[in-house]
Amino acid sequence: MAQAQDWEEVKAPVYELRYAGKSQEALNLARELKAKYAHDTHLRWRFTGVEGHIHGDMLNRDAQLKSYLEAYAIAEEAGDADMVRGSTIHLGNAYFYQNQFETALEYYRSVFDLAEEAGDNEDMAHSAQNMASCLIDLDRAEEAIDWLDLSYDHYATIQDTLSMAGVLQTFGFLYKELDQPRKALSYEMQWFDMATPDVDDLVMQYNNVSHTYL
Repeated sequence: MAQAQDWEEVKAPVYELRYAGKSQEALNLARELKAKYAHDTHLRWRFTGVEGHIHGDMLNRDAQLKSYLEAYAIAEEAGDADMVRGSTIHLGNAYFYQNQFETALEYYRSVFDLAEEAGDNEDMAHSAQNMASCLIDLDRAEEAIDWLDLSYDHYATIQDTLSMAGVLQTFGFLYKELDQPRKALSYEMQWFDMATPDVDDLVMQYNNVSHTYL
């Protein structure tokens, strides 16, 4: 009997197909494995979420949301806080992809609160960053800045420099939108210093920073 700790091994053939761009085959296999491991609540929840991910790959947003709602119901029935938090993240993403930013914001805020209770800095960082993205799309820039600050602090706590660089990049974009080029330049220079020193990436970063002067 496959247990929850076997997830990496069990999911491998599905993700091999998914990353090869064979979405329908990956979806079919995920459904087969979900039925095979129906007795294992954790694996059933996992594969239901994977169905949602693959529907997202196929840009079938309604089916994606339906799968995530099903996964959330499984998590709630199981009474597993980590599963509930994971499904709440996915629901926030699903509504975000449908441009339902207010609804997505509510789910991301729930994730932040749940993560705060659990002391999970990574989920607090991600959810704060996601809330900032929603607020930017809702033209609520000042609130977005507060959540970006919080996101950056939590990423710093877990020393996730790549994600910290991503937040700095968002700050640069946001301050350009607010017509504050000096602040935008300051954040983009910090991003330039922190981001991965890949040659192509550095060229892209340089171009973005130089555009701040325009």
